[in-house]
Amino acid sequence: MASLDQLSVLVIESQPTMRAQLRTMLSSIGLAEVQFAVSAGMAVRRLREHRYDLILCEYNLGDGQDGQHLLEDLRTHEIIPLDTLFVMITGERNYERVVSTAELSPNDYILKPLAAEALRARLMRALDKRDAFLPAWRLMAIGDTPDAIAYCKEAVDSYPQHIVDFMRLQAELHVSSGQMAEAEAIYREILSGKYIPWARLGLARTLFLSKQYEEADRILTELIAENDRFIAAYDLLARVREDTGRPEAALDVLRTASEHSPYRVTRLRHVGALALAVNDPAAAEEALAEVVRKGKYSDFRDPEDHVRLVQAQLALNRVDAASATITDLDRSMGGQPKADLCKALSTAMLHSHTGDAARAREALLGAAKAAPGAANMSVGLKQELIKACFDHQLGDAGGEMVMNIL
Repeated sequence: MASLDQLSVLVIESQPTMRAQLRTMLSSIGLAEVQFAVSAGMAVRRLREHRYDLILCEYNLGDGQDGQHLLEDLRTHEIIPLDTLFVMITGERNYERVVSTAELSPNDYILKPLAAEALRARLMRALDKRDAFLPAWRLMAIGDTPDAIAYCKEAVDSYPQHIVDFMRLQAELHVSSGQMAEAEAIYREILSGKYIPWARLGLARTLFLSKQYEEADRILTELIAENDRFIAAYDLLARVREDTGRPEAALDVLRTASEHSPYRVTRLRHVGALALAVNDPAAAEEALAEVVRKGKYSDFRDPEDHVRLVQAQLALNRVDAASATITDLDRSMGGQPKADLCKALSTAMLHSHTGDAARAREALLGAAKAAPGAANMSVGLKQELIKACFDHQLGDAGGEMVMNIL
């Protein structure tokens, strides 16, 4: 096991006084290689450039940012490896409830006020646990899921104190391999011994992925009734209802979730897409304008958000607003892989709306040239782009894009 003085540390803390306190405290327990980030955005940029052994993150980062959302972004986008420890620091006395409902939880969390010796003990405990899971994580990193599952099964004998965590990881690995029956059995085994909200959520996810929609809906509805701040349950329930042909019901669920957690861009993006689907362009514009506004300060911004916003604005006949959105797309997103294609498609939508077929065709030909850079474009926008080409008698360009981006 690595000793504390060997660890490289990133502290994410917006308050200067707390940063100074942590610097002194970490130095007193032997942690000398410490760097700081004052916001989630700065942390993401540092973590893209440098690998750290340990991240200490304040839960409340200000300006609508919190450490839990940052952790989810870092893990989801694979910005930090599995063996980087993420420890949350919080003054929230109900944080244990937050962790119990989170799909992605930190390696540990520490309540304020901090004490040096208590911090040292918690970090040593986190390192011990990391050592137990390290073989599984290394197998996962090279794509050897079967052996990672096998290790989880064997490790419960050597590390009985981590049995539930090994079962959780094993279930998640089965899900990632498409083995829903195996994952479902593990979640049910966990729940037979103890009621754990994240295990109920995991069970609901396996049922959803197995198209057992009715039971998944029931479990998720119960979870939300028990805890109206169980945000991950809202998100999954919306997917259940969307996949069962109830977009209005899905939108209602996401709106409620957004009232409790208004800063999550991925959820606002989903609200906007659903609002467009149910022909509520005003709601779509409201949500997507917020997504675009927040995206200006995000490391995970997406040019497609501007395209969706243009769709909503044109549906409301707000031509000047749509034109301004396209200008903003070009100014703020230029250089991103699919920005040129998104700009061309948005421009074609605008000219088509105003009846200028010639300029719409010209813009779509530009989209065809940009198509090779659209490998990560959503299926929905790919289909709209191809349809627009055929609608404007650009069959050759549409066919070429089918080959390039589908």
